[in-house]
Amino acid sequence: MKNICISVLIGLLMLAFTAQSATIELPDHSLDRWLEMAQNEDNQIKTFKISESNSLPYLTYFLEVNDSTEIRSLNLISSNVFSTGSQILIHKNDIPTSIDVNLYTDIKSSASLNSIGFKPIIIHDPVWLNNQKYLKIQIFPVTTDMNGNIIKHTNFQIDYINSEIKQTALLSQTDFDFLFSNGKQNNTYASTGYPEYLIVTNQELSEAFSELASYKNQIGISTEISLIDDILASSTGRDDAEKLRNYLKEFYNNGGLYLLLGGDETVIPIRYAYHNAAYSDISIEDQQVSDLYYADLTGDWNLDNDNVWGEKYTDDVDLTPELYVGRLPFNSSAEVSNYVAKLINYETNRYNHNLDYLEDIFIFASDQMRDYETAGQHAYLAQAFPSSFTVDTTNGIEKATGEDANPTNKSAIELEPVISSGYGIINIVAHGSNSSFAVRTSGYNDWPKSYFTTDTNYWGHGNFHALSENGNISFYASLGCDNGAFDKDQPPFNQAVPNVVQTLLGLENRGAVGFIANSRWGWVSTSYLLQRRFLDYVIANPELPACDAMYKMKDDYYYYRDLILGINYFGDPTMKIYTFVPESIDFAVNHSKSTIGISLSSNGEPLDSVRIVISADNQILSQYITNISTSTEIEYDFNLGTEYTISAIKQGYTIKQISYTPSIVTDVDDYELNLPSDFSLFQNYPNPFNPSTTIEFALPTNGYVSLDVYNTLGQKVAELVNQELPAGYHSVIWNGKNKNGTDIASGLYFYKLKNTDFTETKKMLLIR
Repeated sequence: MKNICISVLIGLLMLAFTAQSATIELPDHSLDRWLEMAQNEDNQIKTFKISESNSLPYLTYFLEVNDSTEIRSLNLISSNVFSTGSQILIHKNDIPTSIDVNLYTDIKSSASLNSIGFKPIIIHDPVWLNNQKYLKIQIFPVTTDMNGNIIKHTNFQIDYINSEIKQTALLSQTDFDFLFSNGKQNNTYASTGYPEYLIVTNQELSEAFSELASYKNQIGISTEISLIDDILASSTGRDDAEKLRNYLKEFYNNGGLYLLLGGDETVIPIRYAYHNAAYSDISIEDQQVSDLYYADLTGDWNLDNDNVWGEKYTDDVDLTPELYVGRLPFNSSAEVSNYVAKLINYETNRYNHNLDYLEDIFIFASDQMRDYETAGQHAYLAQAFPSSFTVDTTNGIEKATGEDANPTNKSAIELEPVISSGYGIINIVAHGSNSSFAVRTSGYNDWPKSYFTTDTNYWGHGNFHALSENGNISFYASLGCDNGAFDKDQPPFNQAVPNVVQTLLGLENRGAVGFIANSRWGWVSTSYLLQRRFLDYVIANPELPACDAMYKMKDDYYYYRDLILGINYFGDPTMKIYTFVPESIDFAVNHSKSTIGISLSSNGEPLDSVRIVISADNQILSQYITNISTSTEIEYDFNLGTEYTISAIKQGYTIKQISYTPSIVTDVDDYELNLPSDFSLFQNYPNPFNPSTTIEFALPTNGYVSLDVYNTLGQKVAELVNQELPAGYHSVIWNGKNKNGTDIASGLYFYKLKNTDFTETKKMLLIR
């Protein structure tokens, strides 16, 4: 907002310290105008919800400080109290989203601890930018008191002592964002010799993860695997988690961007973090498992050396990430292999699966969340999706209300085939535990209950293992307590039942391809706001990884510090969520000499701006961007007998990959000597094939040729070549589609090569 005035008043120098104050003068808006602005957020005005129907506006500022800066006082210069005539009260004591009503009863939300909505000015965690430290300050022009009265504030003053004599900067959110976008290190891979993507795991799981590393290299993301034992042996730190974090700082400084923590707490050290100030020993139950620790590489999470990490006031935590971090909380190679296969199929659709289900959305909502704000939190989440989506807010919604003593919605067992039918995104707005979440309960979270569980020995409830192995894999987002508490199978918890996230990610050909979930508690009144913001960013930025949407969500709701520390991203950190049904890419390759011609199309129309990646032996060899022409010529010194992978990547399309092994490589000087002496049509390979095969032929002279595919009725089903070609050896890859771009059925087919002087036909067998 242009009319926000900021002035900094410099005090007197005393004992080598400078007493300073920063005064913030807000626009003289009426109370109604402020509240109206709260309903229409812009870049500076954000909203904090204080009740079912009321929100308070707030602004964010950044105060430039150093390690010696001491905040002396936060002063109100002027305020006006308005009696509303009715109570408008803030949610002071939120309710955990736990199936176990006795769990987390002593925990207070960050909103309650910070009196958000009561205090007009709150100081939050620091942020680093260009080696400069800033305090993040939340300003409420309008607050409420315990009696429900609304107070409008116009001026604020922050008094502090700074050890340096200088004009200290106070930046608005817009000014800081500008500096951030221009000053933040932009880590992108540019053939530096260092990886862009690092997978950290142990020796036992490394072989299973090698397929993921190979695939990521094939699609142009430079990826390496580092073993955790080697990292811990070569790095310094106060404990194993800090040793790993220090290693990651070097990875980031060398251009690293993505990190996959390949294992659960028995494989990769975890960082427990506490969202408030610790004045005594804190139970692990009351601390978050925070992978944000490995994403933020600038703050000191144990500044006071009390071994309670991440404290708000006594540690120096920067909540802004440097790395995109995902975790696969597995401890078996089978789980890893299942997940990697699902991810590759999700991104490539290599088995030509029907992907129409990706535009279908499912929402579970029960208990207080089902009744919240009258229409329920599920209705608020459903509004995030454009009209092109079909959002199921019927099957998974508790009926008739969340408080119904005898709800009539489908049980978890009845929902097993519904979920198996396929949904692109599944939202869980329900009470949860380490191994389950509730679908319906008597009253609010009372027995009897029906829930989905990971326990295969617990009959009478829905079970994730009962989902059909049909390739309909989903992205999950849950606000239930402990759904992401993968550490609770170890002491001191020793829970024998597998974790929800671990199970759904590790299932074969079903379940989840990505997941955001709480490592500890969620809150009835606030967690759904974060889930909605995550969905907003996914829909707005489908070209960015889902992990990016989670970090943006956290940045918008930084004041819910407990949730920010405890929500983790599970899955491949480079993965993007489809926001519409992706198209497929049709791929044909012709080669002669050291040049290959690549033809790319979709539904019969040529494609441009496709990124082509050529790789071999787990190395990225070359990358190209195609144009709109019928065929893109690529020059590369291919080696005879080497198996290459050629990948085609374009936003909005599934990734297309083919294997290419040059059978004839000719040197330019010897080209005339190596011309074929006769017309030849060779047997396709592989044969039988699914989904693609290579057809090679030889031309002794330049000429116009056709290469067509026919079915057993003599009907032409595909036209592979119909053009003038030079003398030489040529190769064409057929993807098993007809001339309309539709997959053809299994069976026997004939391919015919023809020109004015030559015709030859051979058989091939397609097996789906």
